Amino acid sequence: MQVAAVSPDNVVTQVAGYRHIVLGRRDYLTRGNLVPTGWTWDGLSRLSSLTHDLAGVAHDVTTVFGYNPAGQIVSRESSSGDYAFTALPAENRSRG
Repeated sequence: MQVAAVSPDNVVTQVAGYRHIVLGRRDYLTRGNLVPTGWTWDGLSRLSSLTHDLAGVAHDVTTVFGYNPAGQIVSRESSSGDYAFTALPAENRSRG
């Protein structure tokens, strides 16, 4: 499926393109800036990986998810430290 925008002067620009696979799950999305995102799913329809492929740069990232028997995400591993979450902000609330 392609999604397009039309400017006031009738110029058509692709905004996004995407594809759905079995069970309606999306497996591929390309935005107007040509950054594709890919999803893979496990046999229980849980997200198993998410990939962003930035064109022309070395900052691509794939995140792989692990689940416990209850279906809760228990692990997340990224192929690039460029997007790592490293710290929570200091908490300044009193508890009382």
